Amino acid sequence: MVAKKDVKKQTPAADAAPVAAKAQAPATAAAPAPAEGGAKPASASSNNKSKKRKPRNTDVTRFAALVEEKGWPITVQASQNRGRYSLAAKDMAPGELICSERAATLIVSTGAQNDFCHRCVTSLVKAEQAGERVTCGDCAKTTYCSSVCQKADASRHKLECPIIPKLVEIAAKHDINVDLLKLTLSLLVRRALEERREKLSDENKKIVDEEAAVYSEAPVAPWWAIQELTVHPQVFDKNWIKCVTAAAKDMSAILPEQLAATGEEIVHLSCRINTNAHSLTDEDEKASDTAFGLFPMGALFFRHSCAPNCHFTADKGVLTYRVIKPVKAGEELLVSHIELFQSRAIRKQELMTTKQIKCECSRCRTPLRKSADRFLDGILCHKCHHGVLLDESEFKEIYSKTDAAETKEEPAAETEVAKIDENDKRTPEERKAAEQDEKLRAELMKKRVRCDECGHEQTLLDVELTRIQAQRDYQQIYQFVTAKQDNEIIRYFRMFIDKYKDVLHPYNVHVVNAHLPLLNSYKTKKDWAACLPLIKHLISVYEKSNIVPPVRHEFIELYSELGFVLTSLIEANKPKPETGAGAGANGAAAPEPTKGPSKEAKQHRSKPSVMVEKRYKKEATEAFRKAYEVSVVVLGPQAPRTLELKKKARV
Repeated sequence: MVAKKDVKKQTPAADAAPVAAKAQAPATAAAPAPAEGGAKPASASSNNKSKKRKPRNTDVTRFAALVEEKGWPITVQASQNRGRYSLAAKDMAPGELICSERAATLIVSTGAQNDFCHRCVTSLVKAEQAGERVTCGDCAKTTYCSSVCQKADASRHKLECPIIPKLVEIAAKHDINVDLLKLTLSLLVRRALEERREKLSDENKKIVDEEAAVYSEAPVAPWWAIQELTVHPQVFDKNWIKCVTAAAKDMSAILPEQLAATGEEIVHLSCRINTNAHSLTDEDEKASDTAFGLFPMGALFFRHSCAPNCHFTADKGVLTYRVIKPVKAGEELLVSHIELFQSRAIRKQELMTTKQIKCECSRCRTPLRKSADRFLDGILCHKCHHGVLLDESEFKEIYSKTDAAETKEEPAAETEVAKIDENDKRTPEERKAAEQDEKLRAELMKKRVRCDECGHEQTLLDVELTRIQAQRDYQQIYQFVTAKQDNEIIRYFRMFIDKYKDVLHPYNVHVVNAHLPLLNSYKTKKDWAACLPLIKHLISVYEKSNIVPPVRHEFIELYSELGFVLTSLIEANKPKPETGAGAGANGAAAPEPTKGPSKEAKQHRSKPSVMVEKRYKKEATEAFRKAYEVSVVVLGPQAPRTLELKKKARV
């Protein structure tokens, strides 16, 4: 199971939608402390210069004690500029474990509640076959893979069980995603259990903790850590807050005394969830949003960076952090909470919208003309067909060419009345809007862009119109073919790639993403010969662009996919078994297949076909070997996926 699915994401890269009026499921990744580089979370006061920002709490005493208790190789620090951050306590090699954390609270999403265990989030298929599947007889909405998981979750589920059906009604009434309410309830249950534990004697506390350790060695964050999570209710969509507030009022009214919470408390918890929760997918990445969980310690200790040196994965409700690059003692440990193969503008928009963070990491601070980011939404120069066109602000030496033009503006006050046509039937508001559009267009026409290779110049307007049109074409095609047949998907995305192959840079997000639905459609059709160049192209883009660190789960998926395609191609090209003699169409017995290709068929196989098969086998083994090597670092040497790849790679 992974905490973020990037490689197979097929939605338009620009779809970083803001929080909608309808309460969404929890955000995809946890909001960390401020991003690398000293960026600060957005807040209402950030738009009001007259208000002073509240000083950060730089006391890390409790965090340091928690880290020492768990024995993690990190040092937690804090400053007014950087906020809270973690440094490596020693030199660390790629693949080295930093820490593991069991979800402070976790729910299986409503859409997957009958398919995955509500404790360890494993698929229920094997449990069903073994007759070990267990479902709660009271709410009939909570299912486990075994009685062991049911017992481990008993104290928690006992408190939430009678309330869950009522949440479904409240969610429908207020147009709220029920998973948001379920996760909020789960947090209240977690608080009640911790309060109950605190009342026990030290001896009984030890017994309770030892029983919990039987089911998981990974620690769980204390309640105070949940309260430390970043939340800025004032920046959420007002309609969303209105819906959540109304639902919170109804939810508060049905809570028993031991779970009692005011509507305001529920709203704040919902905001924390929507900003800090993780979305989990199944182990094979075939089912997205399998579950939602809150992992406070990782969110509090590791800041975000678009150039991370650490990576986290999820398995059975436990989030694990590992180093993916060599790290020196005293170096900051950074993780990414968003997809990395996105343009700088989209990354910043997504972080601001979902995490209220203005990213100023090392990757985002690098001048665009010196960064591979320029390719991700790059428009090719139509003169040299190699460089990309960048805004003139990236080239200070050509400012003087446009400064004079920008300052020459015709006085509008004296001529405004004269310009109004007597036959113009538009309202004053419509005329004003049209004038503003025209003025904006004129300003854009004055601004120039320049090729980073040959220096050729064009107007900024032309380039932006091309960029907008490409994005619009991609989104329209994606939305149109989502429910269509594979042949139509292939046709339209082939058209898109052909249309923009000489317009957009090969690393442009839309061009790269267009290859994914093509690949999936050809896989569905079992056209492995068509799949092969597509997956090889994607691997080439990821390797050569150096945008995504070479040791991340994206490369596990890419190399595994190449191995799978090559293996499938070998099988498809093998001689088909010959059928035995027998009568045919007149109702006689059907011919029986032999065990394999006949001796004659084997002898007549061409030498080139045998050589191709050997080459494919060699390439497939090499692909699985690369996937295995990355998996050892990212997932760990004993992870089920790693062991599976080890077998395929014949290591």
